[in-house]
Amino acid sequence: MGVVKQKVEVTAKNVQTLPVGRYSLGGGLMLLVSSERARSWIFRYQIHGRRRDFSIGSANLVPISAAKAKSKELALLVLEGKDPSLEKLQKKAAGSVLFRDFAKAAIDEIESVKRWKNVKHGAQWRSTIETYAFPVIGDIPVKKVTREDILFILKPIWTKKPETANRVRGRLEEIFSLAIAKRLITENPAQWKDGLSFFLPPLAKVKEEAHHAAMPLPDTIRFAQVMIEKKTTATLAVAFGILTAARAGEFLGARWSEVDLESATWTIPASRMKNGQEHRVPLSRQARRILQWQMLSTEGMETDLVFPSARDASKPLSIDTPRVTIQRHAGSFTMHGFRSTFRDWCEENFVHPSLAERSLSHNKKDKVVAAYQRSDLLEQRRPVMQQWADVLLPDL
Repeated sequence: MGVVKQKVEVTAKNVQTLPVGRYSLGGGLMLLVSSERARSWIFRYQIHGRRRDFSIGSANLVPISAAKAKSKELALLVLEGKDPSLEKLQKKAAGSVLFRDFAKAAIDEIESVKRWKNVKHGAQWRSTIETYAFPVIGDIPVKKVTREDILFILKPIWTKKPETANRVRGRLEEIFSLAIAKRLITENPAQWKDGLSFFLPPLAKVKEEAHHAAMPLPDTIRFAQVMIEKKTTATLAVAFGILTAARAGEFLGARWSEVDLESATWTIPASRMKNGQEHRVPLSRQARRILQWQMLSTEGMETDLVFPSARDASKPLSIDTPRVTIQRHAGSFTMHGFRSTFRDWCEENFVHPSLAERSLSHNKKDKVVAAYQRSDLLEQRRPVMQQWADVLLPDL
């Protein structure tokens, strides 16, 4: 379209004859000439950290004096912290505001009010709504979106991708809540309580029923040996995770300050545990050997991480590293699946259920029993984890 030509003064006399280009009139008002006949007034502004263009109208129909007056009016809205684009949508009849248009402006406003510091969070919000909601309700007026429409979005992913489905539902509910606050609608079609909860199973139940691909024990033994032979930070991290029956987020974030080699204990802080409780892990001989190798390989690095990233030692390996590593060497198995393999091994070898569950850091479902049995059974779990390691890597 050409660069902004600030030196050319736009007047009532030349507005219809200026060549293709963009001309600034100051205060955010611009004349956009895209062809000999197509010329329009644009108000450029920045709101919530994002630059936007607001169309005032065709320069063939709107005189320069009216365009200047309108731009001043819009500038005042921006000074008040209001988004002219969203205000325009709100002034339309509620039945004509498409969900796609409202959602884009709504997410910007939610991001500004909540002051998200993580850029990725905002990107994820936009991505999930664009991916799952727009194809179904993007071109439907906000007022006409129904609970059935929301169910059409959620049902295909509710059991297959429960975490994603939950995020999509929650974000839709918040967008529609803003629409209610702005008096575009009166009911929230994405509301869970007294709404979608009657038509979708609770996510807690879905998660309990979800199964992760568990590798058979003989294959797990061969796979663990391959991980040790490769001896990279990624493969050793995976092997350590299998030996300790830990979740990916737990062992990827492991720090030397959490490890006591003398007492052979690794203490995972509550902040990194799924259940929000500190978890002590008895370290087998094989697990300690991996830690010793990592200690040598990270010597001289300014990091407390046991498995640091090769690109930036101050950061742990990516959460996707175990999955990629497993798929590269064994196909479509998961890190969580190895926890299932461990649990099956415990069952087949008559390991007491309490020890097996404590080793997996599972909370007791019986709250009465949990209230009385407060010990984490650390010492009783030591021989269990050593036996498990001896089955996997007897010669290490």
